[in-house]
Parts: sequence; structure tokens; C-alpha cells
Amino acid sequence: MTTNTHKKTTAIIERLQRDLLQKEHSLASARETFDAIYLDFHSTPDIKTVDDNCMGVPVTYFHPHNPHPDYLIVFMHGGGFTLGSTNGHKDFITRIATGTQITTLSIDYGLAPERVFPAAINDCLSVYQSCLTQYKPHRIFLLGMTAGGTLVLSSLLKMKQSALPLPRAAICLSPPTDLTFTHASIEANQDKDWVSKQRLLTIEQTYLATCPATDPIASPQYAALDQLPPLLIQVGTHELL
Repeated sequence: MTTNTHKKTTAIIERLQRDLLQKEHSLASARETFDAIYLDFHSTPDIKTVDDNCMGVPVTYFHPHNPHPDYLIVFMHGGGFTLGSTNGHKDFITRIATGTQITTLSIDYGLAPERVFPAAINDCLSVYQSCLTQYKPHRIFLLGMTAGGTLVLSSLLKMKQSALPLPRAAICLSPPTDLTFTHASIEANQDKDWVSKQRLLTIEQTYLATCPATDPIASPQYAALDQLPPLLIQVGTHELL
């Protein structure tokens, strides 16, 4: 990691800890603050965006210049299943779309506590099924960040259960794959990451509601992952998860 990147990462973590975790927030305020922090550290995206609706789920298309025809990336944002939006991740999505020269579709899936497990997964599956009417499955890629990475894996498992055509490949960035939150990294990295134990408890109680944390669709670590498309999973050594 370069010095500038390290400084920027440290600044983001400190800002998240100070402005999000150490203050009392209503849910609406926490969501606004979460997006604002990301947007403050991002540049202004220069890309054509189109808002749409797929099967009742709000989505946004990010169209790069001269995209590869007939290919699509489906993006699922982060935020611990209760926060986050396409708007807060638009700089990242723009970088993906322009870097790959592939049109990228971001899903604003339903957030807890208004919509608990498995509502977000169902939203992502509905959008994916809509995409299959326009794109061949071997030309679709799934990409998710943090909670979005979990939704990628959960969606793939549901696709396998339902015998839906699977996408070409999937990428998960820092996905929490075990929502029991009992793994050793939670203790080892609690002073390095911005996520707190209390935040994890909130995720488990708010997102899962009455669903057991060991449910294989909720926590893909407990699922059989055979017959899935190629997966790239990236994590950081300082992450709680």
C-alpha cells in the first residue's frame, strides 16, 4: 500500500468511527451520514447514468464510453444490510464500469429493518432474472462489496437451488460469510477496523430478524459451494470479518 493510499484509508476509517459509530443517529440520519462519508472521499464521476426499475426494484445503469456489447456487471453495494446505496458507491461503480468498459447495473435492494432477510436476496434475484431477458448468463458478472458480497454468494446459492442459469463469474470484496460473528478475526482486529462488535450485533438482530445465523443462505460459509461459477474473493488483513 502506498503512503498516500494508507493515509486516505486511515482517514476514512477515522471518519467512519467518529461520525457514524460514536454518535447517536436515527436510522435515516445514519444512512445519510454513511453515504456522505463515502462521497466526501470520492471524486465526481464522469459517466452516463440511467435510473430504472427492474421487477419493482430501483436500479441504476452506469454506461461507460464504448462499452463491450452484450456484457453486464451487476453490482450489490455495501452497508451492513441496513445502510448504503448506489449514490454512496457511485464513484466506485464508475471506476468499475470505466475500467472494464462494461455497463454496470447497481441494485438498490431493500434494507433492514424495513425489509429483513431474505428480502434483499429476493430483490437481487428479481433483478438478475430481469437481466436474463436481455443478456446471456455467460456474459453477466456479479460484483458485491461487504454486505453486497454476501448477497452475491447468497444469490448464487438461491440460483442453484432454483436451477436458474448461473452468471459467468462473481467477485466478492470483503464479504461477511458467517453471520454468527464468532470467528477469531473479530477479537484480533477489533482495534484495526472501523466496524464494532455492537455494529455486528445490530446487523445480526436487524437483518436476520428470526432467521438463524447459521442458515446457509444467510451465512454462505455453511453452504455447499460446489457447482458455483468461478469466484474471486478479496479481503484485508485488518478486517474484523
